[in-house]
Amino acid sequence: MACSGAGGPPCRGNAYRGDRRHGGAASRRCGQIRARYRGRAGGEAMKRRMLKGVIVAGGLNTRMGQAKGLMPIAGQPLIGRTVAEMHKVCDSVVVVANEPELYAAAVGSGAELIADIIPHKGPMSGLHAALSGSSHDYHWVVGCDMPFVSSRVAAWLLRRLEAGAAPAVIPCAGEQAHPLHGLYRRTCLPSVEARIRGGSTGLIRWLHEIGADFATEQELAAAGLDIDFALSFNDPEQYARCAAKAEARADRSL
Repeated sequence: MACSGAGGPPCRGNAYRGDRRHGGAASRRCGQIRARYRGRAGGEAMKRRMLKGVIVAGGLNTRMGQAKGLMPIAGQPLIGRTVAEMHKVCDSVVVVANEPELYAAAVGSGAELIADIIPHKGPMSGLHAALSGSSHDYHWVVGCDMPFVSSRVAAWLLRRLEAGAAPAVIPCAGEQAHPLHGLYRRTCLPSVEARIRGGSTGLIRWLHEIGADFATEQELAAAGLDIDFALSFNDPEQYARCAAKAEARADRSL
């Protein structure tokens, strides 16, 4: 849902992860994160270890003229804002991009950066790369152009995914499903790879074929969840509306 007023091989290793050696700045940040969650219930910590955040940042950005994930929202690059929100419920975050080095400064040590294994297949390429290199059971997958991704929505979707047998749970806003804010099991990987190899990369049709669970807007509302998570931008006008909305929210929180 646009902000319209209504609401190659993986790049792994130390190249983009930041310095995590003992005593380094990234090491201190990791220690701070661990301390923040120390003492919480074991069940919550286990859930965090099972959930991995995935940001798909492989678009061509033709209408914006620059990488959407690097555009400022409420005073920081959007992708950094997204990484911070995902860390509220995920123990690790990965950014999948055609040019991962573009995002190194914006994410710092907060996320691993990898490249598509099978490029130029849209969001399916990002999902494939993320699942291929993951040991996590569950994955929260979002786009890089979504200023209002919601950890509360993700936590609710995770509980629903754990309670059922569906391979994925996808939230809806109105009549539109949003696979880029959905929760996916790692077991989706063989099906994803088969679809890409077969030349069919449409997410919605694939999700129906594998029996994904679609959470309606009414169900989300009944749980007290806002559907602003679905907002995104693809052109300068939509970006301006999203940026203004984020600034208004920041002002209200002061």
